[in-house]
Amino acid sequence: MKREMGGNGAAIVLGDADPEVVARMVGRYTNQHYGQTCCTIHRVYVDRAIADDFVDAQRAFLEGLKIGYQADAGTQLGAVINPTQRRRILTAQKDTVARGGKPVLAGGEAAVAGKAGFYLKPALYRTEPGIDCNPAEVFHTYATVCPVTTPEEALRLAN
Repeated sequence: MKREMGGNGAAIVLGDADPEVVARMVGRYTNQHYGQTCCTIHRVYVDRAIADDFVDAQRAFLEGLKIGYQADAGTQLGAVINPTQRRRILTAQKDTVARGGKPVLAGGEAAVAGKAGFYLKPALYRTEPGIDCNPAEVFHTYATVCPVTTPEEALRLAN
């Protein structure tokens, strides 16, 4: 796995990787500080030979995140900072689908019992080369997975 450290970070997963192990690694970086940093992974380019297994493992990892109040033990995905950010993220999720991203986990609002806040579910989309559906700097647990045929294609798309 390789990482790009920009505001809309990319990971490249080669065909000899263990999809389950790498999906957890990528998932942790996608959710780093609840996805609210400038160096999270939002774009994943994965060898087509392991793409289905990777997507399944990535979905399982993100679905398993415990959404909750940040100060509560065990919370893995907390609220976003304000209603403007919540609206921006929800709009990005809708735009991703409108541009051709196929929802694996559609995201959306989440409720946390007894707590007010701007809680959102993680979002994961599958895309194909040529479909640009990654919004700039979505500060949330959000990722697209794009199957590719060669490492060179992945590198070209990541750049």
